[in-house]
Amino acid sequence: MDLNRLNQNHNEARHRYEEMRRETQAHNADRVRGARQELARLSEMRADRIRRGRARAHEAHMAETKHGSSDQIEISDRARIMASQHEKLNASHEQESTRANHVADLKARHQRGALNTPVAIDRAAQSLLRGAEQG
Repeated sequence: MDLNRLNQNHNEARHRYEEMRRETQAHNADRVRGARQELARLSEMRADRIRRGRARAHEAHMAETKHGSSDQIEISDRARIMASQHEKLNASHEQESTRANHVADLKARHQRGALNTPVAIDRAAQSLLRGAEQG
């Protein structure tokens, strides 16, 4: 008899467990469904705000175009001259930078002995001799 009672208690416990599991699943499914609906509602609200903003921007643009009042910038002759001088100054600095890099390269090559090629030594000697003959 005890065995029948244990078996019955076990079946009742399993039934309660299965019922609780189904209730939990149903509750979770409801929550997920609600969260999805809320996300869809928020997404639609955001899309509406974007559409309204674009419509207002389009209306403002059309109003400006219709009345011919678009923003413009006028640059004075003095500003043009200053811009031109600024460009020339930048070009000058770039040339100086290029020259400084070339001088640094020559100096490094000289220190390594890479500039003292036989051809360069012959040219230098001929130049010195010509200068001595003229002097």
